[in-house]
Amino acid sequence: MRLLVITPHLEPDTAPTGVVVSRIVSELCAAGHEVHVVTSLPWYREHRVEGDWRGRLVRRGRAGDASVVRLTPFAGDKASLASRALGFVAFSGAAALAGVAARIDGDQALFGATGAVHAAAVFDRTGEPLLLREDIGRHNAVDKVVGRLHLDGGLPANDLGLWVSGRASFEMAQKAWAAGFAALVAVSGPSALAVETARVAGLQLAGFARGERLNLYTGD
Repeated sequence: MRLLVITPHLEPDTAPTGVVVSRIVSELCAAGHEVHVVTSLPWYREHRVEGDWRGRLVRRGRAGDASVVRLTPFAGDKASLASRALGFVAFSGAAALAGVAARIDGDQALFGATGAVHAAAVFDRTGEPLLLREDIGRHNAVDKVVGRLHLDGGLPANDLGLWVSGRASFEMAQKAWAAGFAALVAVSGPSALAVETARVAGLQLAGFARGERLNLYTGD
């Protein structure tokens, strides 16, 4: 089973949560599961990113047999409960977006066989892919997932996000807006008009969601 674990702490972070989650991840891998972890860069001890981990907003690596994406933490004033709570909410949203690509890659059967098609996927607030379609044309792939949602009575898609394998063009932002999606995540970058459209629509827009990069252009 492919599993996504989103946690604010993971070893070598010294937080008790990190120790426990690291043990759980290790046990899941030992049981034969494919585990992807999205977490923050180690910061718990001094409430800032530790020295050896500074200099990059995102790092990709492994923890045993699990793949790990580490994001810059949204840590605020340690003494302020409200600031810390807002920080964790922001991290959770970014982590869910960062985890989408890891969950979708293995589901692109046609791309895996040909390397020559686009994909579009619908995901929920946790980053779990719910629906994926592939096509030689990227617009067709999006139309397929939107059409499937329509036939299933799933529109407007207010609590869902749309992931696309190409760039985030104005047309992609327009399609996402028309279907009622809360977020649009693209493997490549957005156009200036797509960013402006997303702002007007109140649509969260992320680009370069691949490898070690995830740029957030609109939304909190």
